[in-house]
Amino acid sequence: MLTPAKRQALRSLGIWLFGLALGLALGDLLNLRLQVTPAQLAYTTRELLAVRQSSGAAPPEEVLDDERNTIEVAERNRQVVVAIGQRGQAGSSAGSGFFYAPGRIVTNQHVIDSLDEMVVTLPNGQTVPAQLLGADASLDLAALAIDPELTPAVAAFAPTSQVRVGQKAIAIGHPFNLTSSVTSGIVSAIGRQITARGEDRLAIPLVIQTDAAINPGNSGGPLLDSSGRVLGVNTMILSDTGTSHGVGFAIPADLLGRYLPELETTGRAVRPYLGISMRDLSAEDLAANPAITGIRVEEVQPGTAAQRSGLRPGDIITAINGQSIARVENLLAAVLLSHVGDTVQLTVLRGDQTLTVLVTLGAYQ
Repeated sequence: MLTPAKRQALRSLGIWLFGLALGLALGDLLNLRLQVTPAQLAYTTRELLAVRQSSGAAPPEEVLDDERNTIEVAERNRQVVVAIGQRGQAGSSAGSGFFYAPGRIVTNQHVIDSLDEMVVTLPNGQTVPAQLLGADASLDLAALAIDPELTPAVAAFAPTSQVRVGQKAIAIGHPFNLTSSVTSGIVSAIGRQITARGEDRLAIPLVIQTDAAINPGNSGGPLLDSSGRVLGVNTMILSDTGTSHGVGFAIPADLLGRYLPELETTGRAVRPYLGISMRDLSAEDLAANPAITGIRVEEVQPGTAAQRSGLRPGDIITAINGQSIARVENLLAAVLLSHVGDTVQLTVLRGDQTLTVLVTLGAYQ
């Protein structure tokens, strides 16, 4: 049996042994710490960073290929984009525009409509007066002129026939007076038809839809593809608030190529005119003849090219110049890309007969 003195001695021995073990352990840790040099610590840090990078965190100096493409297109084409405003109102722009030729700038007609004395702010910040060469509300296009020597770069155009749904779309402009802002998205749809702002509310076909953010001040600026070519001129958005909801529209490059020279030389755009009202084929039309595609003539206006050529209400136009017509927009686009005085060949289904009708286009009055 242990006496109180022996129990006290054992307790003291246990405390001493615990202290010894603890001291040895601390000594080993201290020795290990002293053996790790600053160089080894730096090496360990590099290894940790390597692990982080291999897990997907790219170093700041690297960008993805798609990002690099957007950066290159933006940097190159910022040199062709200008801000358009009123003389004497520094720092406030009505919209955007871009150089399509030396000393020549395209924008929207609604951008310059309320301006008395126009000025453009160049990419280098210099502000210079601009002359209006021509404008057309039915196409919402305007052409301006400045000293050609001040042109830093000129935009290239992409043929509208090459535009594809899903391809990249990059917008550059001056929304809310925020200079040279860049947004990107995709081409959401092609072949849209919008209504112009002019008094006659005429249709503009071939319009490109994009989800790239378009806001007030972007109007007149370019919508670009991944090669930096102009797909079209940003012109309007669908929105309840007046700001981007991801549905923006651009007037296609083919219409720019067709009408800008005319705006330069005559000051206005003269739209070719067929002289009919028309509609897409109805379910009843297709039930009667499921194999046909085309548009139905509803009315022929008196004294027009259509009347002189012998077109009649009820005719179904299936092709123009050998190109099939599936919707009203197809025929409208083909006519709009033609010139007044051009003779077009229409393939017409009249009852059981297929006819060829030649129409010399008139001018819309």
